[in-house]
Amino acid sequence: MNTPSGNESICSNVGARLVRARAWSILRQGYGRQASHAPTGEPKTADYTPSGLLVIGYGNTLRQDDSAGPRVAEQVAALDLPGVDTLVCPQLSPEHAEVVAQAAAVVFVDASADARQGGRLRLVLPDESPQLMTHAADPGKMLALARDVYGHAPRAWVLPVPAQNFGFGEEVSAVTRLGIAAAVRAVGRLALREQGITRIMAGVGSASTG
Repeated sequence: MNTPSGNESICSNVGARLVRARAWSILRQGYGRQASHAPTGEPKTADYTPSGLLVIGYGNTLRQDDSAGPRVAEQVAALDLPGVDTLVCPQLSPEHAEVVAQAAAVVFVDASADARQGGRLRLVLPDESPQLMTHAADPGKMLALARDVYGHAPRAWVLPVPAQNFGFGEEVSAVTRLGIAAAVRAVGRLALREQGITRIMAGVGSASTG
């Protein structure tokens, strides 16, 4: 399991092939899923089988509680859970779309001033359009981009971590420390559940081919 710090090294460590120009074309023009809306020819289809759970922790590590997402991803990486990869980045960006598409399931972890309790996973669906006016994306846009450019939007959840302080510094508040611990536990429980689903589906496949 790898938890690199740079955006492009992160993506390469989980096998992504960055196609930034195509991604930005989709984002700026807001193309839909239909083939007739694709910028050139047919939409790209996945040449891999999506697998594993990807935990994306994003936020500014120099802004106190805003570092919650990266801290959760780092702690999850330290657990070395089977079938779980982690990605740490300052913000969600178009170049992350392919690595998202390669996962069977994704958890987006970020600090939130609105969160009142840590460890609560909330299902998130792809937006209808991946259109985006800035370089940063939200989870719904990332899923839409993965779907429209790479042919697969994984099952996904957002996992907000309660946050209070966003000033410069590396110290996190007591509330955020508790939220980080709760988020790591939530990811652990989800990983166990996902592994169970994977084993069941593998068994079904073996039975059908036997």
